Parts: sequence; structure tokens; C-alpha cells
Amino acid sequence: MTKKIKTIILVVTSVALLIYWGALAVTNTKYQLINYWWQAFLAVAAVLYGIFGLLSAKHWSWLKSGVGKSVFSISIGLILWGFGQAVWTYYVIKYPQQQSPTTHLMDVLYFSSLPLWAYGIFILSKASGARYGLKGRWPKIFVIVMSLVMLIVSYVILVNVARGGTIYFHEGKSFWDIFFDLGYAVGDVVNLIMVMTIYALSWRYLGGRFKLPIILILVAFVLLYVADFWYSYLNAQNTYYNGDWVDLTYLLTIATFGLGLCLLDPSDIREATNLSDHLVSSSSNPNITDTSTFDGGQT
Repeated sequence: MTKKIKTIILVVTSVALLIYWGALAVTNTKYQLINYWWQAFLAVAAVLYGIFGLLSAKHWSWLKSGVGKSVFSISIGLILWGFGQAVWTYYVIKYPQQQSPTTHLMDVLYFSSLPLWAYGIFILSKASGARYGLKGRWPKIFVIVMSLVMLIVSYVILVNVARGGTIYFHEGKSFWDIFFDLGYAVGDVVNLIMVMTIYALSWRYLGGRFKLPIILILVAFVLLYVADFWYSYLNAQNTYYNGDWVDLTYLLTIATFGLGLCLLDPSDIREATNLSDHLVSSSSNPNITDTSTFDGGQT
């Protein structure tokens, strides 16, 4: 399947889902079966876009190159997220009185995507030139300060604002309930810190035709952070319903992921040995001489 066909399918399905959601929003439809079917189609779209990503990884020699590892890991994470969404849909259709299903099978599937995405971001940081931007004292200080700020802000929003403070930990919830309830958000914070670090440290080095897809993937992680925190807040306030505005953010997240993964397909480049020229602008930094991260070399 060519990059063009994958992109067309992605755009058409995303627009169709957007129209579907728009119809729910305009008619103020809530707690109906049609809301739950929208969630089912969102699950199918996530799995489909993840498969498109795997097809892109194939052209990077799968796990034999750094970019191949990154695209493969992020794609599998997206597919697992889609499976989790499918389990969500099953339970919300079976038990419509629960707008937010509470099954650990779904939690495990959702949560499994986080380490895969973290690994994909880590490998992507090498491909984007972040390791070169980290040289020096001030970049390291920037990363540490930004990480602390993000952790503090996230804790305040997630625990103090949404859940009434530390009393949340004394409400008789089981360890696993608390772990999965807060685990998504913590994983999102870690991934967002990595994403912001990559962009802040590598924006001078990003160049070539793959600059846009890399930025799209980074933006997708930002959208995921916003969506998960927004959902977590609504769920804690017992105001979430299927088809809510936050679900539109999830649609934008997986569509942005999918588009970035599709555009990272290098199959239309004839000179496979020069793939590194399309990822990082070597002229921006004379230290960038090792192209094994981009091509077939091991990382």
C-alpha cells in the first residue's frame, strides 16, 4: 500500500468520524447506543492507523534501524490503545449505566501503550538530533526545571483540583484502582516531558522532508496528554459521557499519530542510502555525522 493511499484512507476516515461526532454534538445526543458505536469506530480507526505505521516501519527495515524501531514501537502502542478502546466499547454497550467502564483488562491494554510510546520517543530523540542539543550546562538545567514544573502542575491538576487532594488516597480504593487511575496521567507526563525536551533541543537540527511527520508525532503526544488529563478531570467530577468534547480530542490525537506515521513512510525515496538527509539537517550542526540511527545501522 502506497503512502498516498494510506494518507487518503486516513483523511477520509478521520473526517467521517469528525462528522459523526459533530452530529452527536449538534443534536446534543447523550447516553445512546449511537454514542457507543462512535467509540467502536474510534477503536477501529486507532488500530487501522497503527497498522499504517507498521507498513511505514517496514520501509525502515523494521527493527534494524533507529527510525524503524521508533515507528514500530509507536505503531504497536497505537494498536494496543485501539484494543483498549474496543474493550471500553464492549463494556459500555453491555453496561450503559457505566459511562466509564472499570475493567482492568482495558486498563492493562491502555497502560501497555505508554512504555512502548516512551521507547519510541526515546529512539526518535536520537533521530531528531536532541542528543546534540543536550550538550552543555544550560540545556540540562532547562530539562530538569521543565520536568519539575510539569510534575508539579500535573499533580496539582490531577490530585488537588480533580480529586480533592490527598483525601483521595484514603477513600478505600485498592492499589490497582489508584495505580491505573493515576498511572495513565503519570505516563503521559513522562512522555510529554520527553516530547518537549526533544523539540526544545532539536528544533535547530530538524530538516528535510521528514520534519513535518516528526513534529506531527510530537504534537500527537501533547494532544494525548491534554485528552487524558481532561478525561481524568471529567471522570473524577462524574460529568463525563461517551461522545463528550474530550472524545473529539482523542480523535484528533489518533489522527495526528496516524498522519505522522504515514508521512514517515520513505518508500517514495529512491536513494534509500540517503535517508538521513531527509531527517536531520546536518549543516545545522557539524557534529551530526553518524547516520546509523536513520538508515540500516543498529542503535
